[in-house]
Amino acid sequence: MEAVKLGLILFDSTLRSNLGVGLPFDMITLRPGTFKGAQRRIETDDPYFRELGVQWSDAITKAHRAMPAPPWDIG
Repeated sequence: MEAVKLGLILFDSTLRSNLGVGLPFDMITLRPGTFKGAQRRIETDDPYFRELGVQWSDAITKAHRAMPAPPWDIG
């Protein structure tokens, strides 16, 4: 499930940074060592994907604000 979460975060970031990428997209997951898995289409109204994007954006904003300013004068 961590791989799915990280993959969706990466897709969210790609959607924000590349106008050529858009929803929907199809996701296929396979269990390790098997050919059993699941398929899911992520649409614009997917509540989990939308909430993940909001939380990731908030976390990046907080991390950015916590970073120190550069130590040099850019004048």
